[in-house]
Amino acid sequence: MQIKQTSNNKFIDENNIKNTCFLIRHGECISNKKWPIKNYTDEMDKLTKLGEKQILEKVNFFKKYKKNNFKIISSTLTRAIQSAKILNQKLIKSKILSPDERIVEKNHEEKILSFKKRTNSFFKNRIKRNKGPYIIVAHGHLIETLLLLSIDKKYSLVTRKDKTRGIKGIWGVHNGSVSAMVENQFVFF
Repeated sequence: MQIKQTSNNKFIDENNIKNTCFLIRHGECISNKKWPIKNYTDEMDKLTKLGEKQILEKVNFFKKYKKNNFKIISSTLTRAIQSAKILNQKLIKSKILSPDERIVEKNHEEKILSFKKRTNSFFKNRIKRNKGPYIIVAHGHLIETLLLLSIDKKYSLVTRKDKTRGIKGIWGVHNGSVSAMVENQFVFF
């Protein structure tokens, strides 16, 4: 389920931009193309050429918010850090902040209470009201779970046909896709 920003729902404008947290999924990485990978390490899971292109394509989206100094925070995983660096290089007024392990992708293997505790801690300690906008470079399962929680849907883990673990009822936050949390409302673009 995707909630599209339209004229009937919340627009991001000069009135609420400082309280906006954009969420972008990292660009395509090696493990998105081939899984499982023997002797996998995070360091080897870099962006592909397509992944770099996906992030570069989002730069124009963020440039339409001309007067804003974005604060960019990524997870501590290589693919998210690379994506954040690409955005930071192209968004002249942006500032990259230190990566945060509380937004890594592990919620496909953790209980919902643990997920809530770590993400609540992240948002409480790193995201300051009226000090944004922020760009959070994270992962598909994390964004999917935040969406489920925002619309009050049940969180349930399942094993899919391809043997991966995922969240029941939702699948498919694409690489490089952008969504936002605007004053506690979740919006996809």
